[in-house]
Amino acid sequence: MQGRLLKSPRSNLYFERQSHCSPMIHRFRYMESLSLPPQSQPPLCLQCIIMALGADASDNYGAMAIPLYERARAYAKMDESNAEGVNSISVAHVQCWDLIANYEAQQSMFSKASASFCQSARIAQVLQLHCLDRKSNPSRLDTIEVEEQCRTWWVIFISDRLMCATTGLPAVIYNRDVDTPLPVSDEAFIEGREEETGSLQSSLNTRPSTILSELSARVLVAHLVQQSMEHTSLASQVEASPEKATTYWDRHRELDNGLSLLLARLPNDLRSHQYARSQSAAAVNAQIHTAIMTLHRTRTCLLRAEPQKASADQSIRHSQERALAGAEEIAHILRMTTDLKTTFKNPILNFSIYLSCLVLIEDFLGNDRQQSRDTACFLSSILGSVGEKNSVAESLYSQIRDIMVSVGISVPESQKSLDRPSDVFASKMGQLLTNVAFRLFTSTRCLIDRDVLQ
Repeated sequence: MQGRLLKSPRSNLYFERQSHCSPMIHRFRYMESLSLPPQSQPPLCLQCIIMALGADASDNYGAMAIPLYERARAYAKMDESNAEGVNSISVAHVQCWDLIANYEAQQSMFSKASASFCQSARIAQVLQLHCLDRKSNPSRLDTIEVEEQCRTWWVIFISDRLMCATTGLPAVIYNRDVDTPLPVSDEAFIEGREEETGSLQSSLNTRPSTILSELSARVLVAHLVQQSMEHTSLASQVEASPEKATTYWDRHRELDNGLSLLLARLPNDLRSHQYARSQSAAAVNAQIHTAIMTLHRTRTCLLRAEPQKASADQSIRHSQERALAGAEEIAHILRMTTDLKTTFKNPILNFSIYLSCLVLIEDFLGNDRQQSRDTACFLSSILGSVGEKNSVAESLYSQIRDIMVSVGISVPESQKSLDRPSDVFASKMGQLLTNVAFRLFTSTRCLIDRDVLQ
C-alpha cells in the first residue's frame, strides 16, 4: 500500500498534464492495476517512465524525473535481455519505449529518442499492432484492451510522422502496411463502448465532413504535416522539367487544400476556441499552420526565382498572405495558452515559433507593417524564455535574434543578454533540424534580404 501511495501522485500528474501527448493508456485501469500483486502490475519500466513524465511536469517532484527515467530505461533493457524474451514482448513495453522516446525528445536528447522510438515501433510490429481487427479477437480481450492496443499503434504512427517531419529521417512505418482501424473517441475509450471507425486510407480518400475522434484527427494532421514537409524538399523538381513542375504544383495544391479542409473538419475539442483549455488543440492547430506556412513560404521562394516575375506577383502575394495568417495564428495560440511550460514540452512548437518569426520579419521588411514587427518581438521573447532551459530553443532564438538585429529591429536588452555556454551538439542540432524540417531553401535565395523583399 505504501508503494502505491508513493506512485500515485506522480502517476496522476502524468495523466493530468502529459498523457494528452500520448493518449493510449486507460487511466482508470492503469491506476487500479497499481493495487494488484506485483506480478499482476504493469512492468516496472512502464511505471517508472510514467512517474518520470509526471515528475517532470511538476515543480515539487521535478528532481525525481531523471532518476526515474534512468530506472525506466534500465528496467526496459533488463526485460529485453530476459533469457526467454517473454517479458519484453508486450503492449506495455511498446508503450514504455514510446514514452521513453517522448521524454528524451522533451529533454533534447534526439539521438536517443530516435533509437527508443524505433524500439517501440518494432515491438509493435512484432505484436501485429499495425494490422489489428476489432471484430476478430482470438485473445478474448475486452473492448478497452482492444482499443488500448489500437490507440498505442496510432500514437506510434503519429510519433513516426512528426519525427520524419522535423528531422528528415526516413519513415519507419509505411501506409501500405497499416490495416488497423482509426481510434474511437476518448469518451468511448474511457467507457469501453464500441464505435465504428474507418481506416486511414478511407479517411484520406473520402474526407468526411467531421472527424469524431480527437486522436484520429491527430493521426491525419501528423500524416499531412509529414507529407507537406517531404513535398517541400522536392522543390528543385520545378526547375528540372515542365512535367515535373506540373506534378509538383498539383501535389502542392492537393496538400494545401487537404490542410485547409482538415482545419474545418477538426472535432470541437480541437478547434481554436479551445486553446486556453486544451494543449492538444494548441499543438494540433500549430502543426497545421506550420505546414501551411512551410508550403507557402516555399512557393514564394520558387515564384520569385521564375523568369516571368511580373506574372507571378499576384501568386506571391497570395502565398505571403497565407503564410502571414499562419504566423499570426501561432501568436494567437501562444497568447491563449495558460501553461507555457507544459505546452513547450512539445518540441515542434519551437520550430513553429521560429518559422512564424521569419514570416513576420519578412512581412515587416516588405510591407513596413509595424504589427508584424511587434508580433515577431513577442514570439522571439517567448522563444528566448523557453531557451533558458531548452538548448534547441536557445539555438533557434539566437538565429532569430541575429536576424532581427541585422535588419534593424531592436531587441530588448533582456533578450540580448541571454547568451550562455551551451552544448555544441544541441546548438548545431537546433540549426540542422530547422533547416531540414522547414526547408529554408538558401539555394533558391529564400533568405530574409531587404533588397529582395522591397
